[in-house]
Amino acid sequence: MRTHETVTYSQAPPGASVAADAAGRVSGLAIVWDVPSLDRGGYRDVFARGCLQIGPDVTALLSHDASVILGRTTAGTLRLDDQADGVHFNLDLPDTQAGRDLLTSLKRGDVSQCSFSALILEEDWDYNRILQTPVRTILSAELLEISVVPMPAFPATTAQVVE
Repeated sequence: MRTHETVTYSQAPPGASVAADAAGRVSGLAIVWDVPSLDRGGYRDVFARGCLQIGPDVTALLSHDASVILGRTTAGTLRLDDQADGVHFNLDLPDTQAGRDLLTSLKRGDVSQCSFSALILEEDWDYNRILQTPVRTILSAELLEISVVPMPAFPATTAQVVE
C-alpha cells in the first residue's frame, strides 16, 4: 500500500477594496484541472477536476518559501474558489518588503504564474501515447499552499495585480 505523498508543483527551484495594511491585491488561477504538467522527471501530473480538498488553513507563499507568507485563508487574506477550470484565488498582499517587491515584479511582468503544494491521497497511472510519457492523474488530494512563482510546473496558471 502506498503512503501519502506531499508534492510541490514548481518547475525547478473580485471586487472588495484592499485592506488598509495591504500592499495590493493579486488574483489568478493557482491550479488548473485536466491539464498535464511539464515533465516531472519522466512523467507528468494531471489534477482531475474537483480532486482537491481545500484545507482549513491554506497559506499563500512566495516561491514555496514558508518564511515569506503572503496570506492565509484563516486570516481572510487569501480566498480560494474552486471553479470549472481550476482553483482561483484572491490575495491581499502584506505591506511588507516581500509584498511590495512581489507587487513590483507582477506589474513588470517578471512574475506572472502560480504553483502549489498538495498532499496526494489517491492517484491513477496511465501511459499517454500523444505525450509519449506516463501520466499520473490525481484523483484526491489536500491543498496545503499556493505560491506565486516565476517557473511553474503548470504554465496555464496565472497571477496578476488587481487594480
